[in-house]
Amino acid sequence: MMPCPEKVKLLAQYRIQTEAYAYAVSELERNVRTGNHAAFDDLLHLTQDTRRLSNDARENFERHISEHGC
Repeated sequence: MMPCPEKVKLLAQYRIQTEAYAYAVSELERNVRTGNHAAFDDLLHLTQDTRRLSNDARENFERHISEHGC
């Protein structure tokens, strides 16, 4: 049985967004350790944005599975 192409696409998008979020968190952590206060707010906002995008991608993936039963 062939995997659902839309499910595969949505899972890839979720992985990409999750990796972006993980990278943003790593950069935020590195910033906290180095004490670069000027970049902190920008990195915090980036982390929040990437978390939202990751959550959206997960919800899209889960919605597809629920609606299409695949």
